[in-house]
Amino acid sequence: MERLISLVYISSERSPFSAKELDELLANSRERNKVNGITGVMLYASGSFMQYLEGPKTAVQQTFERIKADRRHFGIMELICMDIPKREFKDWSMGFTTKEYPGFDEIKLEYALATAQPEMPHSPSHASLLLQNFWATNQAA
Repeated sequence: MERLISLVYISSERSPFSAKELDELLANSRERNKVNGITGVMLYASGSFMQYLEGPKTAVQQTFERIKADRRHFGIMELICMDIPKREFKDWSMGFTTKEYPGFDEIKLEYALATAQPEMPHSPSHASLLLQNFWATNQAA
């Protein structure tokens, strides 16, 4: 079995996404992720995305290459890419939340992020802290 990795990146939209475009992006991501064995969460606020992907190394890397080639966003920056012992978002083909779009149960996200247990300085929960910080910063905006 191929080893699991997690990858966290941030990016900015080239032009504002409508609610319909966000719905389509999310539906397409969920469908592809199920096929490729990828789980994770995507946060969107004030024109910026932060996404946490986890799954088989090859699938995550191929997904990230496809994301980098997507001309709808720019300034894509990989923050973390590392081996993980288990999934943090095993039940989510792609959890999603945004302050502009009421499409996700935020309590679930807060619970999942709050229950991640730190194991080492760059453990999967370090990625969860990045997600929490992104969300908290953009909630205030």
